[in-house]
Amino acid sequence: MNTIPPIVEELFLNSDVALIAAQEEILNVSAFARKIQPQVAKIAEKDVAEGTITTALSRYLTDFKPPTLKPDVKLDSINISLPVAVFTYDQTPANVMVVSTLSNRYPELNNDLFCITQGRKEITIITSEIHVLHISDLLGKPVEKFSELAAITVTFDKMYLTIPNTLYTIMSALAVKQINIIELLSTTTSLTFVVYEKELNQTLDAVRKFMK
Repeated sequence: MNTIPPIVEELFLNSDVALIAAQEEILNVSAFARKIQPQVAKIAEKDVAEGTITTALSRYLTDFKPPTLKPDVKLDSINISLPVAVFTYDQTPANVMVVSTLSNRYPELNNDLFCITQGRKEITIITSEIHVLHISDLLGKPVEKFSELAAITVTFDKMYLTIPNTLYTIMSALAVKQINIIELLSTTTSLTFVVYEKELNQTLDAVRKFMK
């Protein structure tokens, strides 16, 4: 039979909301105990009183040092590309060959946002809408296409590569605003969010707070 303290500790550590609240010293222990009581009882395979959970969590928190879930991220720049389109094609040998020649056939692609992502089953192309005809002429009708999009690129110092939760911190700012990320691109010192144009201003509001 499972003992209660380890169960409570695991459920607490798996809750980012509880961890952030603990870090900010605003965690309501009784309320969290009440919330996880059904889960604790299910895992323990027995009825567990709310007070038992509260006591176990309170004892654990006495010496607990919460991790930094949201580091202090500072951005160097924010850049916007629009309108942007996203094409997805089946990953076939023929399509792979054609896609590999795109930048040579149309050098102007390299002057705008242009990204190719190749997975196990699909190939996705992200580029400015002015190049839509180039893509369509060579590859035909896509499996999926999104248009009327905007790409917001944020850049940051390479030191953030060694700091856990950097991307989580930036992306959570969009999550709380219910912004739908269509595609996500990254390099060593940049992150690009592809969103609907109608959500551009919300996205900018979300990331501007990280500017130096």
